[in-house]
Amino acid sequence: MSNKIAFVISTQVHEKIQLASMMASIHATVGGEVLFFVSMNGILAFKKNLDLKDRIIPEGEFSKLMTSKNVPNFVQIIKQTKMLADAKVYACSMAMDVLGWSLEDLEEDIFDDVLGLTAFFDLAEGGQIIFV
Repeated sequence: MSNKIAFVISTQVHEKIQLASMMASIHATVGGEVLFFVSMNGILAFKKNLDLKDRIIPEGEFSKLMTSKNVPNFVQIIKQTKMLADAKVYACSMAMDVLGWSLEDLEEDIFDDVLGLTAFFDLAEGGQIIFV
């Protein structure tokens, strides 16, 4: 099994992004390499200066439960993972172009760069790719 996991996040659904961030955090803290490629609706969840309720689409009851119990959200988890372990996060260049955004429009201390899909696949080579 590869020691590298690459998550492709293309959704704003709270539960899905939350679980991906939790899985990545555990993998990274036990020594694994983690990559994120954030595209499509997923990039909207990382816009700078938004409250959690404005970042996500709550799909089910669990989103409400996590929010009401103040569970650390995916933004907090990814920031913490990046501080403690080997994790890189890339914004999709196509999604950024369509939105007219730059890295300055995204949540601080998360994104390492803007990258095209082909370049991301090169970085993820040899790893497991999980689509969220």
